[in-house]
Amino acid sequence: VSPSKRCVKKGEIVFIQRETGEYILHRVYKIYDDYFIMNGDNQEWCENVKFENVIAVVKKIVRKNKEISCDNLIYKFYAYIWMMLKNHRKQIYRLYSYIRSK
Repeated sequence: VSPSKRCVKKGEIVFIQRETGEYILHRVYKIYDDYFIMNGDNQEWCENVKFENVIAVVKKIVRKNKEISCDNLIYKFYAYIWMMLKNHRKQIYRLYSYIRSK
């Protein structure tokens, strides 16, 4: 979905082009007047992004051959919890890896 048709919202996944020319797909973490902060689901650090760098907003995700709408309330709850756990993701991944190895 083209972001020019509506405002980018906290928790949404956006496709952007960095000033370096790289294309990135990350989640909107916090919004300010002139820019927003985005954070990848698999990282702890954040990045400031200008709104004009947004190319598109993700509307659905395909996981294990199943389509998940980004408007789904369960998905939104999951995304909110994951954003709240940003500073603990490294420990969560370690625990997850440990459990999978057993």
